[in-house]
Amino acid sequence: MLIGDVRHTAGVAGQHYTAEQRLAFGRFAELYDRARPTYPAAAVDAVIQFGALVPPARIPEIGAGTGKATELLASRGLGVLALEPSPEMARIARANCERLPFITYVCLAARLEAP
Repeated sequence: MLIGDVRHTAGVAGQHYTAEQRLAFGRFAELYDRARPTYPAAAVDAVIQFGALVPPARIPEIGAGTGKATELLASRGLGVLALEPSPEMARIARANCERLPFITYVCLAARLEAP
């Protein structure tokens, strides 16, 4: 896939995914959001501690999905740049986190190009 002028390979070295494979979760975004549990608070706190993150630090979240981790990170005062390739997943993430400040969503679907 192309991001800017840099060529990236998704997954294992030499392994390529079709657009359909990369965006598969989007077909079931609402079901995924309802069924997938959130992350344990202790796990999020451990990541923040490991990264020595202090609000209002800004961090990227690659593959933000429906915003499960986004919500937990932002609720702790961090600014989150949530990157998500699936428009369906990004739409749900925006709705789930609309009450939280300091979140920027970027849906990458229009910016990704298969090799």
